[in-house]
Amino acid sequence: MHASETANTFVEKGFASAGRSPYEVEVSPDSKETARNYLEAISRLPQAAMLLPENVSRWLADTMRIDPGRVGWHIQRAGGFGGSEAGLLLEWATRNDPNPIVGTGWGTPARLVRQKLLMLAPDVPGLDARRGIALEPVIAQIFEDTLARDGKIWKRREDLKHLVESSGHPAMPWMRASLDGLYEIDGKFWIVDFKAPSETSLEKHREKLSLGYVSQLNHYAMVARGLGVEVGNLALVMFDYRRFGEKPIIIFEVQPDLELQRRIAEGGRSLWHEYVLAGLVPALKESSVDSIPQGLIKNLEELRQIKRNIADLMRRKEIVSDEVLAKMSAAGLDKISVDLLEGSATVTLRRDLDVERAWERIDAFRALSNGNERSLYDFYAPAFVDSDEAARWAMELRDAINALPSGILPENLSKLVKKMPEIVPGKPLRNPIRQALRDIGEDPRDFEVPVVSTRF
Repeated sequence: MHASETANTFVEKGFASAGRSPYEVEVSPDSKETARNYLEAISRLPQAAMLLPENVSRWLADTMRIDPGRVGWHIQRAGGFGGSEAGLLLEWATRNDPNPIVGTGWGTPARLVRQKLLMLAPDVPGLDARRGIALEPVIAQIFEDTLARDGKIWKRREDLKHLVESSGHPAMPWMRASLDGLYEIDGKFWIVDFKAPSETSLEKHREKLSLGYVSQLNHYAMVARGLGVEVGNLALVMFDYRRFGEKPIIIFEVQPDLELQRRIAEGGRSLWHEYVLAGLVPALKESSVDSIPQGLIKNLEELRQIKRNIADLMRRKEIVSDEVLAKMSAAGLDKISVDLLEGSATVTLRRDLDVERAWERIDAFRALSNGNERSLYDFYAPAFVDSDEAARWAMELRDAINALPSGILPENLSKLVKKMPEIVPGKPLRNPIRQALRDIGEDPRDFEVPVVSTRF
């Protein structure tokens, strides 16, 4: 490894294993030792021989810029699959099943592989994740206070937590874990994950716990068991803002699921050995069916009933809609019309850009349009008011002003001023947002989410 310096930059040339060209990263001179250490760490990744020099150069430069305090952590994370990625491993394992699992987490298995191959800069925490990180010590303290109040005999097992986090599963080194907490409670080991979801998300979890979270905890349990730590209990501890003065946390106990663990391991083994270590990215699946997917009619019948009672059944409506969406996505259907017991239903599935998620990614770079700083509002159409409504309001206001006695502001004029037409926010400009994603090396399709609409 060698380096050259100029007045403004330091070009660090990294390893050239497998006969590849050296990796070059331009950094400021005062960062050269740091860059050298990072390149050495990258050279020790299991997939190092498959990493393209230009990808490594861009990845390290971007990561040092967007998340400078955690570059080493991101390099370590690239060496395997963590618990938060277990849902995508499950999706990959079940992709050819009659009822494949979809929607367990953000992104796609293909995008996950691209990140492990350093083709994409790592994700930085969004608003929800940053809130969870900030509140984690608070939630942990409340959880421990609850254990003490309930008369539990407990202690933190930092020694076992360090053991589980220090290395991957012995038989599956790509399987990694980063735990919020590992406790010994009444003689049994518990793995606990602390979350601070939004109120809307919390209500959904009350109805049905996210499979992505369940997969995450089971992933951790596998790593622990592989290292000789038999974890008997798993728990998600969620912060409840609305009931903070009464019961500030909700403890969801999750049962270890050996079949779920088997499928997670199956998906991870396939993605890691067949793709990451081979330097390949899986292609997006193009699927189609000749018949209506199993269970779809039942879902639509129930959805019709829910829409009749939307005020009382809103939460159930969202759950069933998600089931319809999952089945439509898995079956590769864009539109379907079916006969129901009463009438018929037309269901349309399309993919739309998740504007907020896309902007979080773009905002992490903050260097768009030839380096000029831009805000989210630059990607929205201008706000406007309804022209007819504005014209009527202006005429009424003019007439009221013309009728004013000198020096008097009648009450009806005050009310009229307050009735100024509402300003309608402009809609997001999806094409510029998609282009901004491309400018930072992202595929806009990775930021699309399925949207389903029904007409009865």
